[in-house]
Parts: sequence; structure tokens; C-alpha cells
Amino acid sequence: MTDLLILSRFDDQDIDAHALDTNLWQGAIPPQGPKLQQAGFQLLVLCAMEHQPAATEFPGIEVIHAPNDDTNLRHPTREELRIAVAAASRVVEALRNERKVLVTCWAGRNRSGLVSALALREYLGISGSAASAMVRMARPDSLTNSQFQACLDRLQAPRI
Repeated sequence: MTDLLILSRFDDQDIDAHALDTNLWQGAIPPQGPKLQQAGFQLLVLCAMEHQPAATEFPGIEVIHAPNDDTNLRHPTREELRIAVAAASRVVEALRNERKVLVTCWAGRNRSGLVSALALREYLGISGSAASAMVRMARPDSLTNSQFQACLDRLQAPRI
């Protein structure tokens, strides 16, 4: 984890992202076109409901559409949580296959943080609270949505 802290910010000014683990990155709206592929990303998760461009806008990249709302004043719906969990499972599968993943939302804070934390929980076998702490440590100002945080805090480490 120490190496990640040193190299946690992506060098390209057009890609606002931080490393959460070796192949897992979290960030804001990604640039369309070949930049992500040139940066080595193989999987992109789009979590902002207001920004769901076609997969063809990201040539050479597998795209998962996982739109969600991050309104802090209400608990996420069952469907919103299902979308986040399904996206996180696909992220874990990619990480296990040593693929480089970028999870995004509008600002790279809450919706992407929820999917990233769920993925870290499953991938590393840690609690939801520990996973959200990793996200916040790597990408400051992430997971400020108290409703998302409450959902993560209820999750124990998965049984392996």
C-alpha cells in the first residue's frame, strides 16, 4: 500500500483519478476517446446517472453502465444498491484477472466510492467500513454521502 500512496494520483491532467489498489482506480468523469486505453485501462465503470455515454466513446475499453443517484437525503433504493453490487462484482472479476479498472462518477466521490468500496470489500475480504476508509484515504473527500456510508458500515467482511 505504501507504493500506492506515493503514486496514487494519475499523471495525465485529463484523467482525474486516484489508485485505490494496484489495478483499481477511482475518479471523476473520464475523457472520451483513446486516452483511457492509452493509459492502460481495460474496464471503465460509469456510475453517474447524468453521464452515461455510449461504450463506443471509449475505444478498446469494456464499459459497465451502473448509473445511480447520490442524493444524501434518502436511503438508496434496493435497485440502486443492486446496480452498485453488480458493478462491484464485475470489478472484482476484472481485478482477479489483473485488468486495470477505472470506476467513475461525476466528481469521483460518492457513487464511484460506493462501487469501489464494495469491490475492495469483496476483493480483499475486509469489512465495508475498512473498505470505505481505504477509499477515503486514497481519494480525499470521497464517500461523504452518509447514506452510502451507512450501507457500507453494516457490511461485515465476507466469509471466504
